[in-house]
Amino acid sequence: MWLSKRFKVAALLTSWAANALCSSSDVGFLSPHKNTTCYPKLNVEELAARLSPHAEIYEPGSDGFIEGTLRWSAYHAPTVSLVVVPRNEEDVAETIKFANEFKSPFFAVNTGHGTITSQRKMRRGIEIWLDELRTVDISEDGKTAVVGGGALTKTVAETLFAAGKQAVTGFCECVGLLGASLGGGLSILQGKHGLAIDQFVSLRTVLADGSITTIDEDSELFWAMKGAGHNFGIVVSATYKIHDVEHQNWAFTAFTYAGEAVEDIFQALNDNFRADQQPADVVIAVAFELLPQVDPENPVIIVLVIQEGKDALDPVFAEVFTNLNPLATQTEIMPFDKLPIVLYANLEAGPCQRVGLNYFRHPQSIKEYNVASQRELYELFTDTIRAVPALNGSQILIDHFPTQGVQAIASESAAYPHRDKNIYFAPTIAYMPDGPELDKEAMKFSSRIREIVHKGTGEDKRSAYVNYAFGDESLPELFGEPWRIERLRELKEKYDPYGRFNFYAPIE
Repeated sequence: MWLSKRFKVAALLTSWAANALCSSSDVGFLSPHKNTTCYPKLNVEELAARLSPHAEIYEPGSDGFIEGTLRWSAYHAPTVSLVVVPRNEEDVAETIKFANEFKSPFFAVNTGHGTITSQRKMRRGIEIWLDELRTVDISEDGKTAVVGGGALTKTVAETLFAAGKQAVTGFCECVGLLGASLGGGLSILQGKHGLAIDQFVSLRTVLADGSITTIDEDSELFWAMKGAGHNFGIVVSATYKIHDVEHQNWAFTAFTYAGEAVEDIFQALNDNFRADQQPADVVIAVAFELLPQVDPENPVIIVLVIQEGKDALDPVFAEVFTNLNPLATQTEIMPFDKLPIVLYANLEAGPCQRVGLNYFRHPQSIKEYNVASQRELYELFTDTIRAVPALNGSQILIDHFPTQGVQAIASESAAYPHRDKNIYFAPTIAYMPDGPELDKEAMKFSSRIREIVHKGTGEDKRSAYVNYAFGDESLPELFGEPWRIERLRELKEKYDPYGRFNFYAPIE
C-alpha cells in the first residue's frame, strides 16, 4: 500500500506506538555524533501532508515497503519503520525536517548495494528511497549532464551513449551512480578521465537540517563530498562532466586458468601492468572462483582484459596471457554501454539480484601483487570451500585499473586518499544465511583474505576503498592521512554536529 498527500491516513502505525520508547541508557538524541535509540511514534498523516502530490509513503507489509527495503546483502542491514519515495528535492528536505522534529533517524537509499556494517545502526528509522529521481539531462553544449540521485549506472550509460556521450561510471549496471561516486567512483574510463568524483561540477544536496544547497568548487564542502560525501548530505542531483564517445567498440578477452598458474599470472601482471606501465585504455579484472563445469573441486583464476577502441586485444597484451596456457579463452567485441553483459554485471545477471544472500567484504587497496601471497589466497580459497561448501559461491575479486587520469588530479584536491593505489581487492564472500556458525566461518574467511593481502604489501598501514568497506576499518584506512581526517571532522562538526548522516562510514 502506498500513501500520498491525496489520501487520508488513519491510524496506520498503531503497533509502532507501543514501541515508541527510549532506552534508559540513551545519552540523548541531540548529543553530537550519537545515533538515537528512541523509536518515536511517527505522525504519517502529517508527513504526507508536507510532501508533493505524487510522493509515496510505504508502510510495513506493503509491496512497496518490501521492495524498497530489499538489499543486496542481508547481513547487518538497517531496520526501517517507514519508506518515503520523494518526487523532488523538496520532498527529501521535508522528510528530513519531519524526521528531525520527531527525533527519528533517516537513511537515504538508492539501490541498497552498500554492505558496510555501520548501516545496522539505523534502527526503526525512515528510509528515503530515491527510486523516482532517475533523470539524466544532457546540457545544450554536451559537456555536462544533470543526473538524478536515484539514477542507475545502466540508465546513465545507455542514455549518454545514445547521444554519443559517456560518463565515468562503474562496471555494475544495478548500482546507483551517485552512491558509488560519493566514495570515489572507480571506472574503466579512469585512466583517461579520472575518478567519478573528478567529474563533479556541482551537487544539489539536502543537508542535515533539511536545507537545500548547491555544493560546488566555491563551497568548502565540495572537497569533503569527493570521497566522504555520505557523511554530509543527500545528493538529489549532480552535474557531471561527460565526454564524447571516441570509440564505439571495446575488445574483451577472458582467460581461464587452473590453480597451477597462480604464480605465473601475478608475476606477469607485475611485470607488464604496473601502474606506470598500464595503458590508459586497458583495464584488467581478476577473479578466483569455483566453476564446476571447469573443475568441480578446485577454484579457477579468471583474468578479464578489456581494451578500448579495438576489435581484438593488441598482440602484446594478448600474448602475455596466452603464453600462460589458459584452460579456456573467450573473446568478444562490445560497445561501452554493453560491456556489463560480458562482465556479468548487467541488470539481469546473478550478481545484480537481491535474493537474501549475505555478502562479506574485507577490502584492501595495493600497488603491486605479492606473488607468494596470491598462492596463499588460492590455497585458502580452496581449503575453505571444501571445508564449508555453503561458501562455494564466493569470489576473490580484484580490480586492476590504469591510473593516468586519476593521478593527474592533485591528491589534496579531494577527500579521497588512495590515488597512489591501482589494485583493489574486493573479496565477495556470498552465502545464504544459515545461523551464527556459518556467519563466523564467512567472517573468518573474509578477514583472513584481508590479512594475507595486507601482509604481502609489507606496509604498516592498511588501505581500503570506502565503497567496498566492511565496517571495522579505521578512519586512516578509509580516509588517509591525519590532516584529511582532521579536516573531515571539522566539517562534520560544522555541517552535521548531531550525526544525522552517521550510517555509512561515519566520521566520528
